[in-house]
Amino acid sequence: LPATPDRPLDTEAAKRQKRGPRLTSAAMEGSREEVEAKWRAATALGPLFVGVFANQPPAEVKKIAEDAGLDVIQLSGKEGWADLDCYKPFPVINAEHVSPTGGSAEEVLGKVGGE
Repeated sequence: LPATPDRPLDTEAAKRQKRGPRLTSAAMEGSREEVEAKWRAATALGPLFVGVFANQPPAEVKKIAEDAGLDVIQLSGKEGWADLDCYKPFPVINAEHVSPTGGSAEEVLGKVGGE
């Protein structure tokens, strides 16, 4: 069962059902089409188990991801792009916070190395 404010994640149950992530950090490599194909193949087996974290130490996030059997780590705080290798083998979705009054699309993409 998913965690809720009234029901925390049952990490013992997750450990009993432990499996490796359906995606690895390699799922983020390649052309846009190749990345999309890898994610589509993984989701064909069912929904991905994504953990959302904000401003937590990378080692702690990775340990929780391993213990809970996550497929993907989503960083929603101010973690930045420099430490993404710390989370391997998990693919990482990293939120980029944008001011509502500033920054063009080109500036944002320049910060993240996007297309």
